[in-house]
Amino acid sequence: MQKYHDEIMALKGAEEIKEKIKHLHEFLKDKEPYVLLNSLADFLLVAKVGGSITTIVDAIAEYLCVAKAIEFCGKEKWFVFDLPYTHPDDRFEEIEKFDQKMNALKGFNRHFKGVVYIRIDRWIGHTEEEYFRKFIAHLATMDNRILYCFGMHYDNKKDINAVYKKISKYIRIETFRLRFPDTDELCEIVTEYIRSKGFVFAKDKHQILHKIIETIAGHKNFHGYRTLEKLSEDIVYHHFMQNKKQTKNITPEILTSYLKDSTFMANMKNNAHAEDETTKIGFSK
Repeated sequence: MQKYHDEIMALKGAEEIKEKIKHLHEFLKDKEPYVLLNSLADFLLVAKVGGSITTIVDAIAEYLCVAKAIEFCGKEKWFVFDLPYTHPDDRFEEIEKFDQKMNALKGFNRHFKGVVYIRIDRWIGHTEEEYFRKFIAHLATMDNRILYCFGMHYDNKKDINAVYKKISKYIRIETFRLRFPDTDELCEIVTEYIRSKGFVFAKDKHQILHKIIETIAGHKNFHGYRTLEKLSEDIVYHHFMQNKKQTKNITPEILTSYLKDSTFMANMKNNAHAEDETTKIGFSK
């Protein structure tokens, strides 16, 4: 239990979630299993694109499972359900799809019990429509076997409040904002990735690495950890292509040429695409 608590405490940009888990951690010590089964409110998680929601949900599910705060039962501890927008004139099939997903994951058990991350980005601005209300009302008819984590990548207070008000008419929820890591923190993550591969940075790399991070972090194609992992791998690859001596010391000159010539960087800046539904995002040490 302490291990998973500490992993959440190491997350970057999740101060509000950390405070919640700290309180839960103190409460759960020496308590009977499943003490929070009927009392834990669901979560509305708000973050900038590329910032933390999937990682947060995974960490919360792991912690609550080990702490036996709620009961878990089924093939997975948690799963993602993407709620696409449906025009009022079209057939709305997402309730059936959600129930099918729950049924598939229950295994040989009577019910799935655990955490569900529901992406509602496409419904921002449409929460007053009947289909959204029906879906939330359907979730509310289920008993407290599920901890719902509603996730939205948006930063407009009016829209966030509208989503909260609509969901809270049917389900008890708390809103948690996730702070996007600053450039220094992102540089630290990339540096640690590269060091873990056995490479080191020469002195004075900070300024040019900042430029690389700033080039991609504000872009719609930036997807947190996954992008930073690819970035670190691409820097190492570029280093080997440019460095005939094959040393493991990455110089500012290598980083400068990478910023200028990297195909990966060019694609990040130029290729616009829809949000990848399989994106794994989030930040920790």
